[in-house]
Amino acid sequence: MVGLTQSEYLAKFEDDPDTSAVVLIGEPGGSMESQAAAFIPSMSKPVVVYVAGLCAPEGKRMGHLGALMTGGGTSAQAKADQFREAGAVVVGSLWDIVPAVGDLVAS
Repeated sequence: MVGLTQSEYLAKFEDDPDTSAVVLIGEPGGSMESQAAAFIPSMSKPVVVYVAGLCAPEGKRMGHLGALMTGGGTSAQAKADQFREAGAVVVGSLWDIVPAVGDLVAS
């Protein structure tokens, strides 16, 4: 969703009483994911993250403005590692999101 940063959306979901878990999708390049990873430890709700581009070759420039403007920026793997260190559940594919959320809200 465009309009706010990922951290600002995380804060809104954290404050929403009807939200049990949050799914965040990130990408290489840019700094929004790093800021979101820094916010996650303050959350009481679990966060599942998928970072697109984990299978892209090292140094591959992604074909969209966000990655191009930052000169490639932080790699997908580095962002995934930041999210893991922040306590998020990082999944390896889009297909893994629903089972990961299900496991988190069932426990």
